[in-house]
Amino acid sequence: MSDTADAIRKKVERAECHIEAFKSALGLGGGSPILGYAADVHEDGHGNLVCTTDVPVPGLENGIIVGDLVHQLRSCLDHIAYAMVKPVCTDDRTLRRITFPVFYDPTEFTNSLSFKTLTDVLGSGSKQIAEIRRSQPYERDPISPKSDPLWVISKLDNIDKHRTILVLNPTISVSGRVKSHSGDFPFVARKQPIKAGTAVLNLSGPLPHPPREVEVERISPFIVFAETEGLCDNLSVFPLFRKMIKAITRVTNSFESKRLI
Repeated sequence: MSDTADAIRKKVERAECHIEAFKSALGLGGGSPILGYAADVHEDGHGNLVCTTDVPVPGLENGIIVGDLVHQLRSCLDHIAYAMVKPVCTDDRTLRRITFPVFYDPTEFTNSLSFKTLTDVLGSGSKQIAEIRRSQPYERDPISPKSDPLWVISKLDNIDKHRTILVLNPTISVSGRVKSHSGDFPFVARKQPIKAGTAVLNLSGPLPHPPREVEVERISPFIVFAETEGLCDNLSVFPLFRKMIKAITRVTNSFESKRLI
């Protein structure tokens, strides 16, 4: 195990601690965000379904925790780049400019200052540069490179730097049936944004009139990203966290196994 890879794994462990801190701040107690919360759905007398829930609303401090988590993961990539350059470069100005390039577009990657700096030091035909190319989102996921976790990490880190705090929203998915004297029909409200208190659910079909009973079959609360410039808006944070950590771990293992760090 290389010293760099060992240090990166420590940073990944730190990121996982941030996940647990985030769960704790939401009162999740380390459990699943899909369990442990309740929702009451009823008809309000005007043909609307109303949902009352105790799903927590993330505060600003939660956005700060998530920003720290993302930054820990993004810095792991920069550690890889620095570890490859440091043995062959003694110029402090160059070392300060070393970052790990992450791009969804191959042309932008090739034209980037970060890539050109690395090739100047390591050589365009080096094994290190070849592995950096293989690590790019457009190589890892040619069909949807903007969905690649490494691209998401890099962009979220930039958003957090420039906007200070990442925005998180609570949502809830509820499914069930509305029953009346004329029959019943199923309803599904998928990832509806909620606030503390009561919110009207947005359903795909009209309610039977007059509804007599609302039966809830499934309740799934989610905490999702918001205002990410379309990057991962409305994506659940915990599954995305797991994908981010897996991507960083795989990239690190690949560089380490080839003895590039």
